[in-house]
Amino acid sequence: MYQKSSIPLGPYIPVAANFLSNLSPDVRKNVFRFMLQLAVNSIEGKSIPEGALDHIQGQSHTLSQLHESYAGVLALIQAFIRLPHGSVNSDHLKEDLKEVKFPEECQTDLVNILYGPKRLDLDGSVSQDSFYLKLEKFRWRIDITISSSVLSRVLEPSILFDMTLSNGQRKTFEVIIPKFHQIRYSVASVLKEMELMEKKKLFKNSV
Repeated sequence: MYQKSSIPLGPYIPVAANFLSNLSPDVRKNVFRFMLQLAVNSIEGKSIPEGALDHIQGQSHTLSQLHESYAGVLALIQAFIRLPHGSVNSDHLKEDLKEVKFPEECQTDLVNILYGPKRLDLDGSVSQDSFYLKLEKFRWRIDITISSSVLSRVLEPSILFDMTLSNGQRKTFEVIIPKFHQIRYSVASVLKEMELMEKKKLFKNSV
């Protein structure tokens, strides 16, 4: 038997694998390719339009499933390209993906990105952003709009977040209540997947 790669696939892959496996082969391949392109654009620092996933929402999948699966795809690529070159070959990666029942037709597209010409661009993007920031301050408050040109936003509460990072940058963003609950659900799902994945041999070495 071969030496397992034990790459840090993270807790997200079962979510993505289970979601994609529930779609018909032609649909899941198109959905995965779209999420893969968005993930690559994000890593390269390109702008991702708000609601980019909305237009592929269908009867066979919810927007929440799309967001969770996209987060999984993005986390997988980010984790992989931070590994030393040559530490994991494509056959080992395919075996790990097969172990978590990742659809075979989606594996091919993923491997082409991670081992193809695009890898050089991804490596360059990561090396330029290879530093860490700390969250120095975090504040939030509830806002209610009483006058707006958008009627659907009038009297609808939203949460305003204000963050100060260790490099001095200040980030402010607003989240509507339904979106906040969606984020809470996604975080809870990820934490549950982490708990389950810690018990799987994907995180262990075997010979």
